[in-house]
Amino acid sequence: MRNMDEAATSGAMFPGLGFWTAILSAALTAVYIGLLGFLMLTGDTLPPDEPLQTILHILILLCLPVFVFLWVLIHDSAPMDRKIFSLASVAFIAIFAALVAVNRFVALTVEPQGLALGKTAGLAWFMPYEWPSVMLAIEMLGWGFFFGLAWLSAATVFQEGALEKTIFWTLVITALLNLASSVALVINQFNWIGLVAPLAWGLGPIAAFILIAIWFHRQA
Repeated sequence: MRNMDEAATSGAMFPGLGFWTAILSAALTAVYIGLLGFLMLTGDTLPPDEPLQTILHILILLCLPVFVFLWVLIHDSAPMDRKIFSLASVAFIAIFAALVAVNRFVALTVEPQGLALGKTAGLAWFMPYEWPSVMLAIEMLGWGFFFGLAWLSAATVFQEGALEKTIFWTLVITALLNLASSVALVINQFNWIGLVAPLAWGLGPIAAFILIAIWFHRQA
């Protein structure tokens, strides 16, 4: 009976690693949002001019493995009776990372090299910011649908306590905004995406990462 109780309430095995991974996730997201904010303040539009466009692609590629590792640490820290949901969350964040990585790597390779070689036939389908574009649809499938599912599944880990409930609702709200963005793309409402983007991919994740860092710190 004691072993079952301990298993049901298992805590973080690597709280220090979880804390710093969450802080790194928040920092990388803040830098990305800061660069986009700079882009808006200077009156530039998407796609941004070089070298900012390349910097943004590389920054996202750096974020992806950090996010996946953070989700693995959250799964490791989840109580046994909620690990099925945290494991699903890891699967969703892995799919998200794969989809977004494909778009960003294509943007770093196929797009500039195709333009440089003058091979532009069909290239519009692979542009990271143009619409309609296969790559943008793939990216939005990641950021909208699977990122939303990852947040929603991870939220189930955080139940008891004031901090945990704050994390729960932060993750749920962020998830719903992400899912809404994918619906907006399906019905061709780009204005909706612009409305939810600052919270869905900016302030929401940053707040969630900071709260999760505090959660890990308390378990140290």
